[in-house]
Amino acid sequence: MTIKQKRIKIKKGKGDVNTMATQVTYSLSPAETIIMEFIWGNNCHARTYEVMNYLVQDKGIKWERQTLNTVLIRLSNKGIIERKRGTIEAKYTKEGLLHIACEDFVDTKFNGKISDAIKAYCMNGKIPEKEAEELINTIQPLI
Repeated sequence: MTIKQKRIKIKKGKGDVNTMATQVTYSLSPAETIIMEFIWGNNCHARTYEVMNYLVQDKGIKWERQTLNTVLIRLSNKGIIERKRGTIEAKYTKEGLLHIACEDFVDTKFNGKISDAIKAYCMNGKIPEKEAEELINTIQPLI
């Protein structure tokens, strides 16, 4: 997945503050992916201390609390999670986020035409017969 974010400057008091624009496409860094996999595995919500325990006990990652907060802030700025009083809520399921990324990819790279994306993917050869059948079976009910 790729991410496109625009930085905008907002004049606030004594100096400029860099802020992320509200409209973004979604992508996850490796650290963000580890955290989101845990949150998605917990019915799309978790407490901050649960994430920290998971990182240490299950992944062997020993972060300071501020490091976790930095990653959570990035996820929040991307619009992927919402944080309230130590609780983290995913705004999208894993499938929902992949859907948004796929739509964005087809929209930006192929002007919204899925057929052009498939043609580009198959440019160097044919689709294996089994995959072609799966593709037809997937598309047929949507027509």
